[in-house]
Amino acid sequence: MALATVLAPAPCLAQNIRDSRGTDFWLTFLPNDRELNNSDPSLHLFITAQMPTNGEVLAVRRNGSTLRIPFTIALANDTVSLELDPRDHELQGSNYPTTNTRDAERSVNIAVHITGTEELSVYAVTRERYTTDAWLVLPTDALGTEYRVMSYPSYAYTYVDFRGRGSVTEGFPSQFVVIATANDTRVDIDLAPGRSSVSSLPRRTVILQRGDAYLVQTAITYEQPNDDFTGSLIRATKPVAVVGGHFRAQVPVRNGSSASRDFLVEQVPSVDTWGKQCVVVTPQAPADVTSYGSWDYALCRILASTDNTVVNANGTIQTLMAGGFMEVPLTEPILVSASNPVLCAILARSSNRGGGNSRSGDPFLLVVPPPEQFQDSYTVISVQPNRNASSADEHWITLIAPVSSQPSLFIDGIMAPVLTVIPGTLLGYVHIKVSSGTHRATCDSTFGIYVYGYRQAESYGYTGGMSFQRLFAPTIHLRVHDMQAKPGKLDTMIVTVDSISDTASFSAYGASLLNFDMSWNVSMFVPRNSGNVSISGVTGATSTVFSFDSLNVGDTILSVAGYHALGTAETDSIRLTSPLWRSSNTDTVNIFTIIRNGTISTDGICREGGRRLFDPTAGRPSASITYNDHGDVFLTPSQSFATAYTVDVFDALGRLVQKCLVPANTITPLPLASAPYEPLFVRP
Repeated sequence: MALATVLAPAPCLAQNIRDSRGTDFWLTFLPNDRELNNSDPSLHLFITAQMPTNGEVLAVRRNGSTLRIPFTIALANDTVSLELDPRDHELQGSNYPTTNTRDAERSVNIAVHITGTEELSVYAVTRERYTTDAWLVLPTDALGTEYRVMSYPSYAYTYVDFRGRGSVTEGFPSQFVVIATANDTRVDIDLAPGRSSVSSLPRRTVILQRGDAYLVQTAITYEQPNDDFTGSLIRATKPVAVVGGHFRAQVPVRNGSSASRDFLVEQVPSVDTWGKQCVVVTPQAPADVTSYGSWDYALCRILASTDNTVVNANGTIQTLMAGGFMEVPLTEPILVSASNPVLCAILARSSNRGGGNSRSGDPFLLVVPPPEQFQDSYTVISVQPNRNASSADEHWITLIAPVSSQPSLFIDGIMAPVLTVIPGTLLGYVHIKVSSGTHRATCDSTFGIYVYGYRQAESYGYTGGMSFQRLFAPTIHLRVHDMQAKPGKLDTMIVTVDSISDTASFSAYGASLLNFDMSWNVSMFVPRNSGNVSISGVTGATSTVFSFDSLNVGDTILSVAGYHALGTAETDSIRLTSPLWRSSNTDTVNIFTIIRNGTISTDGICREGGRRLFDPTAGRPSASITYNDHGDVFLTPSQSFATAYTVDVFDALGRLVQKCLVPANTITPLPLASAPYEPLFVRP
């Protein structure tokens, strides 16, 4: 697989594309390390809009009461800042060494619901002294039903007693949370390490109600201190929000190291919005950065959604299985090209490693959108959640844009500095030092944006916005099987799934219903149960609704038993038409369907002199057979005559059923005595 050489963003997006702006949001706050610091704990929401708007925040407290906060954004691109109490609104996880799992793996209704009359952008921050991070909150209409978690390995301080027994004195788990946006949402979770702080089983299934949060944390033991939830699979029956992160991570993780640690958090985009190409730019390092070794760098993680995903990252090539990932030192811009969709993320490095002089900065987690998901404008927040001082001594914004768009790339009304070209692409990047507060970036082309900042042993970072187009709509091939037998032979009309181009994307689309029509020559194949078959002439038709929890290659979506008959043709087609995929709430799902239609063939046709001895189509019929919804059979004259005439009615085997007298000057349907839906034919 060749690395892409012309990586460039998509054209400006239409207004109806799903993006990070919306009028409805759900979130909750992952556990942060409050046990030792406990100096200035706080949770923050930053809300902005591109036009004046009103909105409301509903935050359920731990005691079940609701905090209601109305807000107004009076001017375009202004920001509203709100603070919440962690004691009421933050999930509580394991507190090693007691290993009390508290909120882990139980439904906890302490979610925050944000609504607005116009589209909003929402950013959330959780802060503690020396352990802070921020994330872009995704609107409900951008959520999906299948996710892979992005996180980092757990970390532990351990102790060996005089008997040689090891134990954990303090643990910092990898973690994630699922938030339901609708009642009766079933969520299936398959954990990458196959265990958690609550259970040693890899699969758990939970039913969540609207606003419920479900926290999962890794188990940390002396023997296995570094479990990592990255790649864990989450499937839901209705759209959910998934936030991945870490209680307090060291990056790169090195057991026994004295490097500082930091809280990690980022909302994960659903699998159907991932891309096959990405450009990952190294964030601007803090001013006093000092590397402790050849391994002491920020990292890029590349996560696969499906098996046999070939990934090329600056010439380093690996084949990943579903949920697998590769990690690349982020010392220069990385071009990622993959055979299947992947998710890329940046993990900033720890400071204070080995007693070095580098005091500023610490880990943060930042999801990197593919160029197809870039937008042409952003309003972002360089966070300042501390009530008394800036949470960061350095604030940075990184822009990734087409080099050709340089003249139109502006931040806060000023043209951006000259872009540094990224070799092998049409893109360039620039790091811009900014003050805390709101910033507005615009361009004639779509472009990417990172927002991050540093102070002593602390940092934050998040992607400033993105679109959520479903980039790679899956293609499904349906096969109508051929049928061939002698008259009177029992047979089955079958439709199966021949292939699914992208099982992860198909699942992420949330399809659970398939509507389609089937039609065939009913004189050649007579169903045993014909109650839902409508017949016009010799064409039988039925409409089917097939429901499923999951769909795999080889699954049967239609099975109709019946008998072959000596019909009007020796060979005819079986046609599947009008496939329509729907979600459980009957919303239409855009899945491309390719159909391989089948045929019916009748063996053993008797001939004489090349002529079929029984041919129901011979002659010129002056009437046709019709049926009503109750199965009653009628003969409908094709034209009226001045005198009465007789029409012979035959069954599918060519036997005379009855003679019907058609009165003079009539074209009205005439009732016939016959079993419902028995195939009948007329000859003059």
